[in-house]
Amino acid sequence: MADPAQTPVLTLRLEDINSTLCRHCAQCCNVKISVHNVDSRLRQYYRKIGMDVQPPISEGAEDCCGEPHDVTIDFGECIHLKKEGNCYECDIYDERPILCKDFNCVAWALVNNAYNEKNVLLMKVQSIKNNL
Repeated sequence: MADPAQTPVLTLRLEDINSTLCRHCAQCCNVKISVHNVDSRLRQYYRKIGMDVQPPISEGAEDCCGEPHDVTIDFGECIHLKKEGNCYECDIYDERPILCKDFNCVAWALVNNAYNEKNVLLMKVQSIKNNL
Protein backbone atom coordinates (compact mmCIF):
# COMPACT_ATOMS: atom_id res chain seq x y z
CA MET A 1 0.00 0.00 0.00
CA ALA A 2 1.26 3.51 -0.83
CA ASP A 3 2.57 5.65 2.00
CA PRO A 4 -0.03 8.44 2.49
CA ALA A 5 2.77 10.85 3.45
CA GLN A 6 4.33 10.37 -0.01
CA THR A 7 1.09 10.57 -1.98
CA PRO A 8 0.71 14.13 -3.27
CA VAL A 9 -2.44 16.07 -2.47
CA LEU A 10 -4.03 17.68 -5.51
CA THR A 11 -3.66 21.45 -5.06
CA LEU A 12 -2.96 22.51 -8.66
CA ARG A 13 -4.63 25.73 -9.77
CA LEU A 14 -5.09 27.17 -13.24
CA GLU A 15 -2.33 29.72 -12.64
CA ASP A 16 0.14 26.99 -11.58
CA ILE A 17 0.34 25.78 -15.17
CA ASN A 18 3.15 27.92 -16.54
CA SER A 19 6.08 27.49 -18.92
CA THR A 20 8.49 26.36 -16.17
CA LEU A 21 6.19 23.57 -15.00
CA CYS A 22 5.27 22.62 -18.56
CA ARG A 23 8.93 22.35 -19.63
CA HIS A 24 9.54 19.91 -16.76
CA CYS A 25 6.39 17.90 -17.42
CA ALA A 26 5.30 17.54 -21.08
CA GLN A 27 2.64 14.98 -20.12
CA CYS A 28 0.20 16.64 -22.51
CA CYS A 29 2.65 15.91 -25.35
CA ASN A 30 1.94 12.20 -24.94
CA VAL A 31 -0.76 11.63 -27.51
CA LYS A 32 -3.63 9.33 -26.51
CA ILE A 33 -7.08 9.17 -27.99
CA SER A 34 -10.23 7.39 -26.88
CA VAL A 35 -12.26 5.64 -29.54
CA HIS A 36 -15.76 4.48 -28.70
CA ASN A 37 -17.52 1.22 -29.53
CA VAL A 38 -14.65 -0.42 -31.44
CA ASP A 39 -15.29 -3.96 -32.68
CA SER A 40 -12.78 -6.80 -32.43
CA ARG A 41 -11.85 -6.74 -36.11
CA LEU A 42 -10.92 -3.04 -36.00
CA ARG A 43 -8.94 -3.48 -32.74
CA GLN A 44 -7.00 -6.31 -34.38
CA TYR A 45 -6.32 -4.10 -37.40
CA TYR A 46 -5.08 -1.22 -35.21
CA ARG A 47 -2.69 -3.59 -33.42
CA LYS A 48 -1.53 -5.18 -36.69
CA ILE A 49 -0.46 -1.78 -38.09
CA GLY A 50 1.49 -1.04 -34.91
CA MET A 51 -0.88 0.96 -32.74
CA ASP A 52 -0.74 0.54 -28.96
CA VAL A 53 -4.38 -0.31 -28.18
CA GLN A 54 -5.62 -0.59 -24.59
CA PRO A 55 -6.90 -2.76 -23.07
CA PRO A 56 -4.12 -5.14 -24.06
CA ILE A 57 -4.62 -8.66 -25.38
CA SER A 58 -3.68 -11.82 -23.55
CA GLU A 59 -0.56 -13.60 -24.74
CA GLY A 60 -1.39 -15.79 -27.73
CA ALA A 61 -4.83 -14.22 -28.24
CA GLU A 62 -5.93 -12.19 -31.26
CA ASP A 63 -7.97 -9.72 -29.21
CA CYS A 64 -9.02 -8.93 -25.65
CA CYS A 65 -12.59 -10.13 -26.34
CA GLY A 66 -15.07 -10.43 -29.17
CA GLU A 67 -17.34 -7.59 -28.04
CA PRO A 68 -17.37 -3.95 -29.17
CA HIS A 69 -16.12 -1.55 -26.47
CA ASP A 70 -14.19 1.68 -25.96
CA VAL A 71 -10.41 1.64 -26.38
CA THR A 72 -7.51 4.01 -25.83
CA ILE A 73 -4.87 4.30 -28.52
CA ASP A 74 -1.51 5.48 -27.23
CA PHE A 75 0.61 7.12 -29.91
CA GLY A 76 3.40 7.97 -27.47
CA GLU A 77 5.25 11.27 -27.40
CA CYS A 78 4.66 13.93 -30.03
CA ILE A 79 7.33 13.76 -32.73
CA HIS A 80 8.21 17.41 -32.05
CA LEU A 81 8.98 16.88 -28.35
CA LYS A 82 12.68 16.82 -27.49
CA LYS A 83 14.32 16.22 -24.11
CA GLU A 84 16.96 18.80 -23.19
CA GLY A 85 18.58 17.79 -19.89
CA ASN A 86 15.81 17.74 -17.27
CA CYS A 87 13.44 19.73 -19.48
CA TYR A 88 11.44 19.26 -22.64
CA GLU A 89 11.32 21.50 -25.69
CA CYS A 90 9.06 21.63 -28.71
CA ASP A 91 10.71 21.71 -32.15
CA ILE A 92 7.81 23.76 -33.54
CA TYR A 93 7.04 25.87 -30.45
CA ASP A 94 6.50 29.14 -32.36
CA GLU A 95 4.28 27.39 -34.94
CA ARG A 96 2.65 24.81 -32.65
CA PRO A 97 -1.06 24.04 -33.13
CA ILE A 98 -3.62 26.20 -31.33
CA LEU A 99 -4.64 23.22 -29.16
CA CYS A 100 -1.07 23.06 -27.83
CA LYS A 101 -0.91 26.84 -27.32
CA ASP A 102 -4.15 26.95 -25.34
CA PHE A 103 -3.86 23.69 -23.40
CA ASN A 104 -4.04 23.85 -19.61
CA CYS A 105 -4.39 20.47 -17.91
CA VAL A 106 -6.19 21.95 -14.88
CA ALA A 107 -8.74 23.77 -17.06
CA TRP A 108 -9.27 20.63 -19.14
CA ALA A 109 -9.84 18.55 -16.00
CA LEU A 110 -12.26 21.11 -14.54
CA VAL A 111 -14.31 21.31 -17.75
CA ASN A 112 -14.47 17.51 -17.94
CA ASN A 113 -15.35 17.09 -14.25
CA ALA A 114 -12.08 15.19 -13.78
CA TYR A 115 -10.28 17.39 -11.25
CA ASN A 116 -9.58 14.77 -8.60
CA GLU A 117 -6.87 12.48 -7.24
CA LYS A 118 -7.95 9.73 -9.67
CA ASN A 119 -6.76 11.87 -12.60
CA VAL A 120 -3.37 10.28 -13.35
CA LEU A 121 -2.22 13.19 -15.51
CA LEU A 122 -2.95 15.80 -12.83
CA MET A 123 -1.29 13.72 -10.13
CA LYS A 124 1.87 13.44 -12.26
CA VAL A 125 1.84 17.21 -12.83
CA GLN A 126 1.26 17.79 -9.10
CA SER A 127 4.22 15.58 -8.24
CA ILE A 128 6.45 17.44 -10.72
CA LYS A 129 5.31 20.81 -9.31
CA ASN A 130 6.03 19.63 -5.76
CA ASN A 131 9.59 18.72 -6.78
CA LEU A 132 10.44 22.00 -8.55
